[in-house]
Amino acid sequence: MKQNINSQNNHMTSSKSKMSLKAVSGFAIVVLLLGFAAHPLDSVLAQVGVNTTVSGSVSTNGPNIHAKAQINHQAWVTLQQAFQLDRQTYQDAATTAQNAYQQSIQTARFNHQQTEQSVWQTFKTARDGALDTYKTSIKSAHGNVQAIIVAMQARDTTITAATLTRASADMNNDVARDKAITSTELARANAEIAAAVTRDTNDGAAKQTYDSAIGANSTITTRDQTIWNTHVTYDQAIGAARVTKINADGNTTVTFDQAIGAAQQTRITAMESADQTRDGAYSTNPKIDAQNNAAMATAAGNANVAFDQSAGTAAQARATANWSALQSKDQSDANAEAAMYTTIAGAYP
Repeated sequence: MKQNINSQNNHMTSSKSKMSLKAVSGFAIVVLLLGFAAHPLDSVLAQVGVNTTVSGSVSTNGPNIHAKAQINHQAWVTLQQAFQLDRQTYQDAATTAQNAYQQSIQTARFNHQQTEQSVWQTFKTARDGALDTYKTSIKSAHGNVQAIIVAMQARDTTITAATLTRASADMNNDVARDKAITSTELARANAEIAAAVTRDTNDGAAKQTYDSAIGANSTITTRDQTIWNTHVTYDQAIGAARVTKINADGNTTVTFDQAIGAAQQTRITAMESADQTRDGAYSTNPKIDAQNNAAMATAAGNANVAFDQSAGTAAQARATANWSALQSKDQSDANAEAAMYTTIAGAYP
């Protein structure tokens, strides 16, 4: 009986020992698990740029992590608000620039129309005056061939001079309009470029503030600064290419206006020469008069053909220049974009 009691006591002691070992082992596992759970969190925070080093005796326990999470969340909200404000400011600036552009275009076209009407009225007054003088002279000539020739030549000389003046004024008017349009296009482009640079510069500053708030490491801070700097460089490169194209197109258009104006004046002068030749050969003989008119028609036709050729050459030169400017801009845009993404890619490890 005593032996059985001792055996039972030994069994109970052995069981208690096993239970104690299991309790100790379980506690150790819990401690190990808790320790393991803390380190991956620090690792994750470190990867996103959060500084997990705590000064003094404060540890990265629950309350501290919650405080960090709250700081990070507030920093993120502030960053998004800054981005939104920067985009709205950019949009407002672009809208203002577009409205100013539209107003300037309307003003340029209105001024062109007003000047065109004034030029036409001046020409009409001179022409009508020459025709009235011619009619009066014809009545006074009483069939005198020489007097009629003088009257006809005076009429055509006056009308030609008025026509040349009108052609020159129209050319200058076209040049003024197109220069004004080019100027307002440049103003819009420069305003939008400045707005884009300001937007991306402010976005970069906001990101730097965010990185500082969350305790981002120097690698992330440097990377973000590089990324936003290259966005600004891209804005400037795209803007420069746009300005270059606007200037090239504007210069090409003015050159075209001047070429058309010169060709127009050449045609008018040729027509004047044909008119004067016909006037000088005026005859009361119907056959001779018909021959003179035929010669004048041939000369006028040749003058028109020469004008069409000059106008076609000018139009072709303008189209070629515009196409070349467009190609140059597209190539510059592509280079700027490739450079931006290359720099961004290089910023990452």
